[in-house]
Amino acid sequence: MRTGMPIALLAALIALSTIAQGQSFDLKSLENKARAGDVLAQVELGSRYDFGEGVRRSAKKAEHWYRLAAAGGNAHAQNSIGSMLQERRKYDEAFTWFEKAAAQAHPHGTNNLAYLHDLGLGVPQDRLKAKELYLAAAKLSWGEAMWNLANMAALGQAGPVDWFATCVWTQRALNSEQAVNGILRNRAEQGMNELKARLSSEEIDRCRAEANTPL
Repeated sequence: MRTGMPIALLAALIALSTIAQGQSFDLKSLENKARAGDVLAQVELGSRYDFGEGVRRSAKKAEHWYRLAAAGGNAHAQNSIGSMLQERRKYDEAFTWFEKAAAQAHPHGTNNLAYLHDLGLGVPQDRLKAKELYLAAAKLSWGEAMWNLANMAALGQAGPVDWFATCVWTQRALNSEQAVNGILRNRAEQGMNELKARLSSEEIDRCRAEANTPL
């Protein structure tokens, strides 16, 4: 889903085909490549219209180019189309695109697919399946998925309430690249502060040590 624009924007920028440093943005050239079927150019053009990078922001044009790239098998575009459909509450269609992205081990798409299972949007609610998918996204280093696992552990949504596990996943979220700044970092830092009232200092130390171990 598209909560936390800095994270979504970071994912978009990573997926863009690179423009050489110092080279000016050439919209016409990019459009020509996209129209010729260059999938990376289609993704880049979709992202630029999506976020208003060098062009006037246009959801309609963003969706057009994303759909072409998604049909060409690009996982980032598939996730982006799913996100647009989710915003419109077209959960059945969003599910299909997130599933395609997740099948290619796209971390954000996998997290978004988990979210639909978690809340029962476009699919019967299944929190055990959601937890499985969040874990898969977490193993792909997606910080939002780690934060979602922390919340599931705190609320006992896929097993008993487990404050130690909540601490481990919260610290892992803080350690993730998505938490360099922005909403995720603020939420996870607040979560760790609250956990200090529930866990001993020794448990907090063990939690942080475990959070640094590979998934």
